[in-house]
Amino acid sequence: MSSSSPELVANVSSDISISGSGVLSALKPLNVLIVGGSGFLGMNLMYHLLAHYGSMVHISLFDLKKCNFPPSKEPPVDQVEMCIGDITNLQHILRVMEHINIVFHCCHPSYNAKPSIYHSVYIQGTNNLLEACYLVDTVTQLIFISSVNTIFHGQDIMHATEEECQHIKGNKHTQDLSSYYMYLAEQLILSYKGVLRSKNKKKKCITCILRPSICFGKYQYSFLPKLLSHAKQGHVSHIIGSGQNIVDFTYVENVCHAAQLVIHNKKTDKQCYFITNGEPRLFWNFIAYILSKKNYLR
Repeated sequence: MSSSSPELVANVSSDISISGSGVLSALKPLNVLIVGGSGFLGMNLMYHLLAHYGSMVHISLFDLKKCNFPPSKEPPVDQVEMCIGDITNLQHILRVMEHINIVFHCCHPSYNAKPSIYHSVYIQGTNNLLEACYLVDTVTQLIFISSVNTIFHGQDIMHATEEECQHIKGNKHTQDLSSYYMYLAEQLILSYKGVLRSKNKKKKCITCILRPSICFGKYQYSFLPKLLSHAKQGHVSHIIGSGQNIVDFTYVENVCHAAQLVIHNKKTDKQCYFITNGEPRLFWNFIAYILSKKNYLR
């Protein structure tokens, strides 16, 4: 890990080009809804889109609570709107969908949530988003930022392509509940056949899934901060297992870059893409490196 942002390395290069997804048609402003907008991914995505599109984007952040923006990073009030609401309530979603073109679904409960919460967010919430996309004429694309964990069953998957992993199904007996319900949400989105009707013309809503590996980066309050907190208390002292498990950690800006690339790209419809740094490494070596920089001994 270095101070500079790692390159985007993903198996999407043959299908996605910057010229095909990064330019707004006829310079029309882009209206984006980020569901889960006050979270780690949501905030980073907001900052990335503002930096890329400038004044040509308006972003609605939808979440149960307001964002805690860093004092020096307050977004422009005329471009970013905070919308308090519940993904499990269809009316809450419809209330903020007017004029929205692109919907990003990056609403994820914590890993220690109750099973009923996973079901509410990933099943009921995802169904609500799909229903809203069908009802609102202006919406043309729904992008779900999921996780590579949806196809992980405890065995390393090395150098696999999206095509090679198409047959891997979710299984609640071999996956944690978060990953299993996330997989079910993916299936709802991939099977979606809703068609928008605008001025008596049919217009399809593109759906796409991004599967990053473990994310790290700015504004994170879960993985790295919790790891450092436990390490400071001396609770990260032993390797669990053989220590040979390999993980490709993903810098969050790479995920945001991938999200930007799929905007308005029809080739991505009903597709899943792995997003990684392209730097697989031993999990515990990565942890040890981080702890050494903070002088926390293991």
